[in-house]
Amino acid sequence: MSSLRNEYWDIDAILAEDERITTKFAVHAVRLGFLDTSSQTEDLQNGAKVDLPLWLSKKLRENGMVMVRVPPFLLAQSRTHMRANATGVDLRAASPYYYEVAQRVSELADKQDEITESSLSILSQRYFAILDNAQSAREEDVSEYVQKLTVLETELYHIAADRAREIAKWKRREIDRVESGSKRSRRW
Repeated sequence: MSSLRNEYWDIDAILAEDERITTKFAVHAVRLGFLDTSSQTEDLQNGAKVDLPLWLSKKLRENGMVMVRVPPFLLAQSRTHMRANATGVDLRAASPYYYEVAQRVSELADKQDEITESSLSILSQRYFAILDNAQSAREEDVSEYVQKLTVLETELYHIAADRAREIAKWKRREIDRVESGSKRSRRW
């Protein structure tokens, strides 16, 4: 089980763990040829590169069987590009679970601090833009904007938009109080 939250029943955590990443086998893997759909043999040879779900790559790495390759969207060049234009990048195109995958890959990669720092920097830059858009787009069509957000960012957007609507109603004296929590959120 992950150390971040109680994620056993969290569908988003499950889907994030299912993200495929490239792994390189460091051993001759007997009877694991089925993991490589292009393989004609029953075994995987030492050095075989296979795209595996993150959860499986993590377990195989813990057993010293594979080396995990950082996904292209988390390589230094991509991170630099994303940090330079954090609010304009379509992170969902890289991965709907960009931050969750970045956190998990950083635990497996040699560049843990770099990936963590970069993803936090990107999120902090995008966070204020998300709040701004949620506050100012009450009656506008925001579907094109929201489509470029990750699952986490979409959830933040909807929470902020809900609070903005409640505050507007409260100011017009249509409701007595603004709810402090979120009925929408599964995370917080």
